[in-house]
Amino acid sequence: MTVLYKTEPHFIRCVVPNTHKQPGGVESGLVMHQYQCNGVLAGIAICRAGFPNKMPYPEFKARYNILAARLVAKAKNDKAAAGAVLDAIKLDKEKFRLGHTKVFFRAGILGFMEEVREDKIGSVLSWLQAGARGKASRMQYKKLQDQKLALFCVQRSIRNWRIGKTWLWLQLWLAIKPNLKCTQFGKYKKEYEDKIAEAEAHIDRAISECQAVTQKHESLLDQKNELVLALSSGGSAVQDIIDKTNRLEAAKNDLQKQVDDTQKRVKNEEDVIAGIEQSGMKVVADASRLRGEIKVLESNAEACQEDKA
Repeated sequence: MTVLYKTEPHFIRCVVPNTHKQPGGVESGLVMHQYQCNGVLAGIAICRAGFPNKMPYPEFKARYNILAARLVAKAKNDKAAAGAVLDAIKLDKEKFRLGHTKVFFRAGILGFMEEVREDKIGSVLSWLQAGARGKASRMQYKKLQDQKLALFCVQRSIRNWRIGKTWLWLQLWLAIKPNLKCTQFGKYKKEYEDKIAEAEAHIDRAISECQAVTQKHESLLDQKNELVLALSSGGSAVQDIIDKTNRLEAAKNDLQKQVDDTQKRVKNEEDVIAGIEQSGMKVVADASRLRGEIKVLESNAEACQEDKA
């Protein structure tokens, strides 16, 4: 019954193995006679003449896609994919038929398809195993090769070290090497990297300060240009004011000279008046007249000062 459940039988016939009811005993003639009489052989012949096995296209494509994956990928539909697979394995066209929704096979062809599929799967697995073994072998070879080169390097280093132990030039080189600038490359590199980092950290502030100074310079330059334009447009008026000021200065100097002379004369006259009181009236009159002149001159000087201011 387990075998029957695992298969897809088209019909079931019960056969008597022997006439003696003996367990395990089989009479071939009796069995063949029963097959001939109950129509089993005839049914088998009819099944072999037709297409007893069938399979829907989606199921066929999913199961046998591995036989022609590239052709199946290029096929327009499931029916074309099934035809491409059957053509790829070169199956005789008399042993299958393509229907609207299913593909039909003659008796035994479905087993042949399974064998072809298993062979293809076996070849793919063999290819994968071969690739994996090849990769593992190459990795092992590369590892051994690196170990061999490492051993050569170690041997060469040990040999050179043993030679250098008694070589005076090497001892001298090892003594001066720590003091050489070329051996302190890491130190100088670190210093320059710190400077670069500090510059990058303050670059934004420097840029902002530069922009502020540039704006201030542009503002001062605009003010300068405005002043130059104002001076160039009003140069004649400024020159007139300068000339008038110079004239007033000259007049003031002349008047000041006259005032000084008059003051000297007044002082002399006052001395004469003090010495000669008997001619006081005349001298007083002259002094009054001179004082009037002095006042006029002083008023003129003050007017000149006001005009200059």
